Amino acid sequence: MKENKEAKYYDKIMCAIHDVQEYIRYSEMGGELDFSDPWAPLWSSLRELMLKVEDDREFEKMSEHQKEGN
Repeated sequence: MKENKEAKYYDKIMCAIHDVQEYIRYSEMGGELDFSDPWAPLWSSLRELMLKVEDDREFEKMSEHQKEGN
């Protein structure tokens, strides 16, 4: 039960990050990723955050499976 609740938490964060990235891409960059655009550093930082959240989610899953196995 806890694992499902944790997974939903991480999924919601990842979805929110993705939504902001898409907003930047389509509303500020004209639909194409343009790394010379002033918004590019924020887009890249959000990508890094997304990868960190994915790592945290995977670590949480592994921790829960180890607890269940002991």
